[in-house]
Amino acid sequence: MKFFAILIVLILMNCLELQSQEKKATEISYQRVIEYIEKSKTLVESYFKYIMKTSIVLTEMGDFDAATNLDGDIPIIRINVRKILDYTDSSIYILLIHEMIHAVQCETTDIKKWNNKLALFLYLEGAAVYLSSIILPGYDEWLYITHYEKDSSSYWNFEKFEKKAAEYINNFLEEYNEIDITYLFKYSSRKKELPSRIGYYLGTEIIKSLGIKGPGVIGLKEEKYIEEVYKYLKKVLPKT
Repeated sequence: MKFFAILIVLILMNCLELQSQEKKATEISYQRVIEYIEKSKTLVESYFKYIMKTSIVLTEMGDFDAATNLDGDIPIIRINVRKILDYTDSSIYILLIHEMIHAVQCETTDIKKWNNKLALFLYLEGAAVYLSSIILPGYDEWLYITHYEKDSSSYWNFEKFEKKAAEYINNFLEEYNEIDITYLFKYSSRKKELPSRIGYYLGTEIIKSLGIKGPGVIGLKEEKYIEEVYKYLKKVLPKT
C-alpha cells in the first residue's frame, strides 16, 4: 500500500509539474504575442499619425489566425495565439499590421456605410495588403498576401487566374452575395475553380492601379472606388 501511495503522489506531482510547465509556456506565448502587437501597433500608428481605438482580443479558439470585426462602435481584432505562433516572425508582423490597417480604415473613413459588399472586400483587403508592404517593406509580395505559406507558388497561380477572377467580378460586382467571399477571399475557394485568396491579389492590383501614395489609399468614397474597379477590369479583360 505504501508503494502505491508513493506512486500516486509521484504521478500527481508529475501532473502538476506538466500543468505548471504548460501554464508557463502559455504565459510565454501570450507575452510574445503582446510584444508583436505592441511593435506592430507602433508602426501602424506612426505611419497613419493616428492613435487606434481598436480592441484587441487574444484567444486560442477557432481555426483562424487573426480577424477584424468592423461591425461594432469600434473594431475588434481577434488574434489566435495558438495559430500564429506557428508562423515566422515576419509573417506574424505582416498579419498583425494587415488587421490593424483594417481597423484604422474602419475608424477613420466611411467604409462601414458602403453598400456594395464585393467592392468593400476588394478595397479592404487590397488596401491592407498594399499598405502592409509599405509599413513593413522588404519582403516578397506573395508573403503579404499568403503570409501563412512557405513559398510563392500561390502567387504565380494568382497571375495565371487573374483574368478568370476578373471576369467573375465583372459579372457579379453589382449582384453581390455571401458566396463571393468564399469564392474570392477565403482560404478554400468554392470548387477550387480559383486559387484561395485570389481576391486579395485582385484587390492589391486595383490599389496599385490607383496611383495614390501614402495613407490616402484608404480614403476613397464608394462610388469613386467602384469606378476604379471597372477601369481595372477594362484593362485586364480582353475586348469583346
